[in-house]
Amino acid sequence: MRKKLYDHTRKLERLRAELMEYRRKYNHKERNWQSAKAVVARYRKLCDQLYISRKWYKLRFDKATMSFRKDASEINAIEAMMGKNIVVTDNRGWTTEEIVSASLDRCRIEQQFRVSKASCHVQVNPMFHWTDDKIRCHLLTCVIALACLRLLEIKTGDKHTAKTVMEHMENLNCVLSWQHGAKKPQTYIEDPTELQAQVLASLGYQIKDGWVLHL
Repeated sequence: MRKKLYDHTRKLERLRAELMEYRRKYNHKERNWQSAKAVVARYRKLCDQLYISRKWYKLRFDKATMSFRKDASEINAIEAMMGKNIVVTDNRGWTTEEIVSASLDRCRIEQQFRVSKASCHVQVNPMFHWTDDKIRCHLLTCVIALACLRLLEIKTGDKHTAKTVMEHMENLNCVLSWQHGAKKPQTYIEDPTELQAQVLASLGYQIKDGWVLHL
């Protein structure tokens, strides 16, 4: 419940900050911000990206000004349900522990759906293909990518999400050094952070003196 409430508060603050910026741009009639329908569309898109209800805030457009108001009853209803879940199953032979464990595992599936909709790593949509063969190939590639991301999480001990691992590994930089008198340049990798070192070790590698070594 505490985790959900923390995420809920963080999203509310993000949504409010974005709406204040929307209001400023609309009231000042900035370019591409003169249509009320366009502002509402941006608000709905932001809500979908944050996985929150569009009813949390009510937008109002009066003549040439925009205003918004928080729907306290809607938000209070969401907060009242936090930490309270009803698990329904038709597996009558399962124990309570097995039912709860199966329910908790669903979050992994939900996480994969979110990854497939993300704008980085794996993105099923938009799909820039028309023929059936290319559509199948695109979807197969996305499924393989999701499987690879899940294998990466398992390989690293399920301590971090694949997104976190990839974002940290992207920041592992290298430098091309050409020593005086040498015929060829050499590539050296910077010292990894603690998380980067853990990921490399779980994959069977380590960095020593700028060189990648296989364990």
